[in-house]
Amino acid sequence: MTDSRRRDGDTEPCPNATVVGDLVGRGRRSPAPAVHAAARDRTYSYFDLCNTAAKAGNVLRHVGVRPGDTVAVEPRRAPEVAFTALGAWLIGATVAPTVAPGEAGDARALVVAAAAESAVTAPPGTSLVVFGDAPTTDGATHWEAEVWSENPAAPPAPTTADDTAVSLVDAADTPDATPVSHDRLLGLAGAAVDAAEIDARTAVVAAGDPASPRAIATGLLAPLAAAGTTVSVDGPTPSASDAPAAPDNRPTADETAVGEAVAAARELDGVERVVTVGGDGGADATLSPSELSP
Repeated sequence: MTDSRRRDGDTEPCPNATVVGDLVGRGRRSPAPAVHAAARDRTYSYFDLCNTAAKAGNVLRHVGVRPGDTVAVEPRRAPEVAFTALGAWLIGATVAPTVAPGEAGDARALVVAAAAESAVTAPPGTSLVVFGDAPTTDGATHWEAEVWSENPAAPPAPTTADDTAVSLVDAADTPDATPVSHDRLLGLAGAAVDAAEIDARTAVVAAGDPASPRAIATGLLAPLAAAGTTVSVDGPTPSASDAPAAPDNRPTADETAVGEAVAAARELDGVERVVTVGGDGGADATLSPSELSP
């Protein structure tokens, strides 16, 4: 990993992170672009990223999530999904990238897009959180309304490198590591940084499977570790848009969407090189998560 930065005072690389929460520590706040939602043409700075992750963690605390609990998150390509996962990791929770009945285990919170809310029923003891439009389910929490009103000052929960970061992983994705620890997830991110030579002037278009820990590590965590930018291809929705994203209902990113995201990435402040994960679209380099060392 190089130590190149866009401007003095911007976010520096974080190659020695031991838990995922280190990537959104308060010391990393800066105006540099961290997340770009291509379909919305909206950029979130590292200041936005770190604060919103902390706010999302606080909202999860308010709905009852405690260290060691599981937060089930619908795996769509959307900034809210990334912010929720980062917030969960900050407060010491485990992320399950699924909301399918029987697969989310004893999740303490279930986070789903408004479009699929009617197809999801939170069991007793599980809080339902909805992003996008306001929820229609009695007692459900509206992600945007609560997160944007939250105070980001609460400290993160103690977490160790061996704690579980992602649970309920498809065995075909990581056959030798179910569940996936913080150490392993960051190891995959570091391998992606090295393999694709990601640095602070690199934008990574995250077009891989949003339920795959390897794609999460390469498309989201690798650019953040390198102080670069992750670009969300958040336009495509699942084929059945009123049902949760699932193995048979994945939000696909076609080459048109990926190409548009690559073009948008080239316009971002400080970006000199674009890498795609799970697609090409005219990027300078591509990265396949499955090719990375375990």
